Amino acid sequence: MANNVKAELIALMQGLKIALARGLLPLEVNVDCRELIDFIENDHPSYTNMLSDCRDRLTHLGSPPVHHTFREANRVVDALAKKGLQINQENSVFCLEVPPVFVSEKLDADKGGTLFARLQTSNSTSTNCNSYNDIVSSQNYSSRLTALPLSCNDTY
Repeated sequence: MANNVKAELIALMQGLKIALARGLLPLEVNVDCRELIDFIENDHPSYTNMLSDCRDRLTHLGSPPVHHTFREANRVVDALAKKGLQINQENSVFCLEVPPVFVSEKLDADKGGTLFARLQTSNSTSTNCNSYNDIVSSQNYSSRLTALPLSCNDTY
């Protein structure tokens, strides 16, 4: 994979494709990559075709809002993505009908509205991020978070 933005873009394209195929409406899209949201709105020469595809799918889905959300605010997706890296089957998409056991605790916490803290240290400013030393509480994944201007290039 060339970079994190491309990986996020491919994941968005696949997610929108699944949402269209299954008629998952109404829909709200949350991504943890601010650059991707900017590219959807303003384009990027390296990803023009993929971004056009995403915009077309978003239009067919009724133009749902696309929001930035911190990975801590969607721990289920973060855990699934990490597990997907372990499977190491490039360009594979898995549709799970039932949540796997390893995310059940995170899913229950999310459903219950559990708050999670995000601690931003000052040493991650090398990736286009502002320096914050604050703890920001985040609601479940459907919340609209706008607290910190972080990028998908942040070190995790």
